[in-house]
Amino acid sequence: METTNCMISTTKTKPFLIFLLCLLGNTLFGEQLGVYVDVTRFLDSNKNTKFVIDYKLPYNNLLFQARERGFFSELHVNFNVVKADSILLTKDFINNIGVSNKNDLYSSTKYYYDRILLTLSKPGLGLSITFTDINSNKSYFWEYQAELLKPDDVMSDIEVVHIVESDTMVFSGKFVRNHKTYLPEPSRIISNDLSDSVTFLGEIYHIGDINQLKPTMTLIYNDRALLKLPITKEHISTNEGNLNIVYPLNISRLESGKYSFQIELYVNSTYYYRITDFFITKQPEQSISFFSDVNDEIALIKYISTSTLNVDWKSMSTDAKKNFASNYWKSHAELLNQPLEAVIATYKERIDYSNKRFSHFEKGWETDRGRIYIKKGPPDYLDSDTTLDDTNFVRKDFQIWKYTGLHNSVYVFVDIQMNGNYKLIYVRNDDNEKSYANWRKYLGTDFEESLIDY
Repeated sequence: METTNCMISTTKTKPFLIFLLCLLGNTLFGEQLGVYVDVTRFLDSNKNTKFVIDYKLPYNNLLFQARERGFFSELHVNFNVVKADSILLTKDFINNIGVSNKNDLYSSTKYYYDRILLTLSKPGLGLSITFTDINSNKSYFWEYQAELLKPDDVMSDIEVVHIVESDTMVFSGKFVRNHKTYLPEPSRIISNDLSDSVTFLGEIYHIGDINQLKPTMTLIYNDRALLKLPITKEHISTNEGNLNIVYPLNISRLESGKYSFQIELYVNSTYYYRITDFFITKQPEQSISFFSDVNDEIALIKYISTSTLNVDWKSMSTDAKKNFASNYWKSHAELLNQPLEAVIATYKERIDYSNKRFSHFEKGWETDRGRIYIKKGPPDYLDSDTTLDDTNFVRKDFQIWKYTGLHNSVYVFVDIQMNGNYKLIYVRNDDNEKSYANWRKYLGTDFEESLIDY
């Protein structure tokens, strides 16, 4: 299945370009590894610039291989510090990514996170990283011009994070501050359907008199101030002579769009500010369909459903049927305890196979064999042969499909009209299918009934 990879390469990226990259993701990045990368700058105790490089990538962008105790992927990271055409420093390392739950392999909302820390004292340097998924050989190249903070700057960049429980992350030590885990958001794209809040982190240097700083936050939307509030003592802590600002923002009621978060303060009557952009999105209501004709969609659902659907189809509009179908597939995936993407992929493969192998005078998915194949998948055992018809004394082809498992189902198909359109004449251990009353007649006198036994 294709995945759109919307990538943001640093806080320097222009906002409208970001949305353009999102919209053109399949075109621009379809063959690349989807990685989100972001950089935040702080001053260390020696007034050098510390670069915090965070990156994440969805599990479903990686190729995992099954091994003992789980599924594993290897991400090769090649990190370089460059000046003009010269490489001053290069580092290579492998991220071994393990997943125990198979369902996570298909998830676009679960990510692998990592962080690179680098301190620079000289200007004019560039950074580059090449990420390569060793199993799929897909890669992504990122580069950044490392502009230093000035030693007398009074504020760091603003980091966008989510606060999570420390013990929920295997690698949480990289993101822990003051006994809390601040998980970075390198994409700067946040769905308020999935999270009610986002947190902004910053540092203030050369403090002086704290009471004279008068720090405030301003939330900007569509180039106008949406909210302006003071930054109070509950948002501030002192660390090694610096002020740490931790400002959580409730985003549950914000509409989709581009926002800016700005920290403002006064130092010796001089006004300073630092601003960062982020984006609020809502999870789109996913419409799921396998056919252009919604009535075909309903027929497919009737195949799959193991219970009677008490629905007045005639009174339902086309849109209502489409909504019903989408909701059905979501519920079906939950019932199977499988990711929705995996369920869709499975049934799409079965429909395609049925149309390719069973189509004759009607579409393959509408035939008896197509219906059973879509419901059950490929049989565990398949016997095919020809037998004698008592009435017409002609040979007819038949197939026996057997499925092991809870019910040990058996299905017998016969090419009654000898045109390739096999009919289901006998079924065992499937209450949703029926046998012909005179099914033995179609198999002839020489048919051995032991063939349908386990």
